[in-house]
Amino acid sequence: MKRFILSVVSVWAMSAAAFGGDTSEYVKLLSGADERAADDARMRLEKLGAEKELIGALDNAKSARLRDGIIYSLGKMKSAAAYSRIAEIAHREGDACPAAVLALAEYATPQSEKDLRALAAKNCAAAKTALWLQTRPQPGFEEFDEAFFADFDSLDDRRKARIFRVAAENEAFKKFAMQYRPKNERVAAAQSFALARLDFKNGEGAEKIARLAEEFPKHFEELALALATARNPEKTIIGLVKERKRLGARAAQIRRCSEAEAALLEARFESPNSKFDKFAADALQNCASDKTLEKLCPRFAQIKNSDLPDAVKILSDAMKRASDAAKNSAADALKKSFQNADEAHRKAAERILAQN
Repeated sequence: MKRFILSVVSVWAMSAAAFGGDTSEYVKLLSGADERAADDARMRLEKLGAEKELIGALDNAKSARLRDGIIYSLGKMKSAAAYSRIAEIAHREGDACPAAVLALAEYATPQSEKDLRALAAKNCAAAKTALWLQTRPQPGFEEFDEAFFADFDSLDDRRKARIFRVAAENEAFKKFAMQYRPKNERVAAAQSFALARLDFKNGEGAEKIARLAEEFPKHFEELALALATARNPEKTIIGLVKERKRLGARAAQIRRCSEAEAALLEARFESPNSKFDKFAADALQNCASDKTLEKLCPRFAQIKNSDLPDAVKILSDAMKRASDAAKNSAADALKKSFQNADEAHRKAAERILAQN
């Protein structure tokens, strides 16, 4: 109830600020404890073109997700003042911060393309995706009909990949992209990125990408990125995680898919699988938040010693994203849980608490 009231107050404050064209209330909310209100404030500041305020908030973002949002907002605003900072983050962190890489694509300048190509040359998957998605349909080339697609297999692979990049998002192309069965990895990767940009409201495009990844595992990283950037992929990602498929964990990690948090927790800690554990743990480091704290902290003393290194990393990262209330509850639960635990659990819990 208290959280609901705070959210309502936040909405009132933002409405008042919008009416007066003032950004000060948004800036306060951006640095506040309520992550949802902070993200709403970030989007409002973006709409107001409050470049200076967003740049000022970049270093003090209270969660990785909010920081990514601020970076991407500055990219959408084509902030000249923020470009060097965003490029620095993109080159330093690469796939660890896909928001910075994709923000570069929003500038659509010769310099941003140069930076993206440099990142892609270092095998940065997010940069490769940005270069694919940056392509716009070209007049006179994009409007293909069903008769054209009937002869698609007669084209060489380079031409096929090019068409998947630039074809307009009409019904004929959507139908074709869903039905076409590629013969090799290069065309499958191009088809996957085409499916990612098409508007499939029920996640059909994501399902097709998952099937292509199963058939063409050689381009795993590119197809995982296509799945992560697809429209409405959450159901597919969760299903893959439940099936212990590496693709689901990797896509969840790239997307920071909070919807997959429960499935990843179950996979890593309740019914572990030695071949899948590392992938689930890596994904949880990007996705874990309140649910993870609620699930693991009260029973921290029961976590297997062999699972402690992963648990420490995951819980430390979850603490950074969680609300203040969830963090306080988690800290109390940890303290109670390890009171009668062995030394390994006690030291592990102390490391988590010391970092937050």
